[in-house]
Amino acid sequence: MPMELLTFAHRGEAKAFLKNDQFSPVSFLFDGLYQNENRFLLIHGEGPQITAEKVLVVCGAFREKIHAVINLGVCGSLKENSFKIGEVYPIRTCYREGEFKSFSTDLNTGVDIISSKERVIDADYAKNLSFFAPLVDREAWAVGSVCHLLNLPF
Repeated sequence: MPMELLTFAHRGEAKAFLKNDQFSPVSFLFDGLYQNENRFLLIHGEGPQITAEKVLVVCGAFREKIHAVINLGVCGSLKENSFKIGEVYPIRTCYREGEFKSFSTDLNTGVDIISSKERVIDADYAKNLSFFAPLVDREAWAVGSVCHLLNLPF
């Protein structure tokens, strides 16, 4: 049966799914992989390197089962007063700081996001990133990269 893979950087981001969707831990190469009847759920950690590594390993190991990857989590706004806290925004294209290549989701509409090399806590850093996209995170580009490599919907 085809399944989705949900990806999260932190357990707090996945909390509602873990609590309400009867996920059970999967005995695997590393901690953070869960499964229920319809989905896998991966808590991969923060940042592009660990995200790409873990998402690639899980997608490779379960390639026959995973038919789509959905990345959920917290992001920051680079445009003041443009987004509401707690709202869900679909992503159209993911950019990465310092990379030329971008990855688009299967959505034709949505908001662009840039994955930064480090946490954005400085106004000048945020302003420089805002020229590329109105939202910032640390992992979306890495998930898109793996999906592109494996030809999986993202």
